[in-house]
Amino acid sequence: MRTRSGESRPKIIYSIALDGVPELPLMKTERVVWLARTIRTRVHTLKGVPAARLTVLVQDSETRLKYATWILQVSEKSGRYDGTKRPELIIRQMPECQVKDWPVGSVSVASTDSDHTLKVWPVIESARKYSEPSWVYTVERIRSHGDEPHNPARCYLWHWSRYYRMIPREIAEQLATAFAQSIDPTSIDLNEMNRLASRDLYAQAVAMGWRKLARHEQAKYGVATQWHQQSELEKRVAERLGNPTGCGDYTLNSARGR
Repeated sequence: MRTRSGESRPKIIYSIALDGVPELPLMKTERVVWLARTIRTRVHTLKGVPAARLTVLVQDSETRLKYATWILQVSEKSGRYDGTKRPELIIRQMPECQVKDWPVGSVSVASTDSDHTLKVWPVIESARKYSEPSWVYTVERIRSHGDEPHNPARCYLWHWSRYYRMIPREIAEQLATAFAQSIDPTSIDLNEMNRLASRDLYAQAVAMGWRKLARHEQAKYGVATQWHQQSELEKRVAERLGNPTGCGDYTLNSARGR
C-alpha cells in the first residue's frame, strides 16, 4: 500500500462529473493509493499498457459513498524515481454539493491491436450532445500475442539486463529459470509477465542489500542514481552526521537516558 507522502502531488489538468463508473479495458494491479483518509483507490492500467506510461486510479467499493457523484480527473504525474511525466486518471466520488457546478461528461476508449486512444467528452447541456473532446491521449500497447508463446526466462533476463545489473548474472540466470517454472505463460499477457518479472527482481535486489531511492531521497543522500547498497547509505549518513542513524547527539543521549 502506498500514499502520496514522499511524492509530488499530481497536477490536475481537467475535471468532469460522470453519470457513473465508466467502462474501460482496465487491468487491476496490487497497488493501493489513499487519496484521503476515507478515499482508497486501486491502481489499474489499460490492457497491454505498462503503468510507467499511464495509470488509472479507481475508488474501491469499500470506501464508496451512498449519495455522491462520480468524477473523473485527468492529472499529470511525475515519476517517483526518474521524474518522467505521464498522465494519470482518477475516477472517484465526491459529495454532490461540491460538484454541482462542474461540467458533465464522459470518457471513451478506442482500442486497436497497437494502441488505445482515450477521449474525455464534455456535454453541451442545452442540446445534450457531445462537443469536441477536451482531452485526447493515445498510448501504445505492448503486444500481447505473438507468433510463439512468451518466454518467461527471456522476459526476466531482459528486465535484469536493463534495470537490475547489480545482481550477478549467474544468480539472475538461476532466478530466471525458477521464474519460468513458477508461471504459466499461456494464462497471462506480456504486460502482466513484465510486471511479475520486475517485481521479483526488485525483491531479490532488496534482499541482497540494495535500496532504490526516490528523487527526494537521492537529494537527501547526495547521490544522482537510483540504486545503492544500504551499507553505503549508512556510511554517507555517518560521515555527514557522525553516526549511522542520522540523529544528533542530544537525541542519542536522551534515548540512552543520559
